[in-house]
Amino acid sequence: MNLKIVILDEPIHIYNSKACKLWQNAIWAKELGYKSQYKSSILPIGTDDFFGTHLIVVNELSDGDWDPVVMYKVVRRTQSNKFNVPFGAISLLKGTKYENSIELQQILEDPAEISYDSSWSINPKYKKDKEFSTLLRDYITLFCCNIHQIFGYNRWLTAGVQKFKIDEYFSWLGCKKILPDFELLIIDNDKVSMFYVPDAASLSKEAKAVAKKLSKEWDNKIIFQPDRLSEQKVA
Repeated sequence: MNLKIVILDEPIHIYNSKACKLWQNAIWAKELGYKSQYKSSILPIGTDDFFGTHLIVVNELSDGDWDPVVMYKVVRRTQSNKFNVPFGAISLLKGTKYENSIELQQILEDPAEISYDSSWSINPKYKKDKEFSTLLRDYITLFCCNIHQIFGYNRWLTAGVQKFKIDEYFSWLGCKKILPDFELLIIDNDKVSMFYVPDAASLSKEAKAVAKKLSKEWDNKIIFQPDRLSEQKVA
């Protein structure tokens, strides 16, 4: 496989045909990934999929096409505000017993940029052996360590589903748990933990070491943004 990192920032305003096709295929792959894990009808797609930042590891095929392998989404608060959509961390808690969480309110009182990171999913056809799965997780670690800085901020929130031990992963990463576990109706009442990263220094040494191993792949990433109609490499 020929793996590459492609970032789609605010895809609703990207007009490159290859990037648009990748975004569509990534949405389909994410839906297939969730459907393979949940019995009920799960819709892992929201309004912020149109304007958020999608980080995608792709397999570049022999014809040059990009097939999505693993996906991750970062939505900055300024993006949500721009499109008048509730910030993801607030939306996640709506209808739960922590809907009016003081802990979250205190974090969001700081006007500095912050994002809600979510939608970690793997295209089911790439769920192979344990070694490859570990590599894909390492790419997620790379994303978590590097993506925020290129947009000029360091604070982010996320949530981990206990069923898949994502909560344990985020704890290993160095994220701070800010709420007691709660059940989430939209994923069959699975238990979820919410985490906060106040700055890049909070991430674990182990996570940073994993990210460093993939530094060449990160340096060769391709990013599409609304004001860039062709692919660009950015620092």
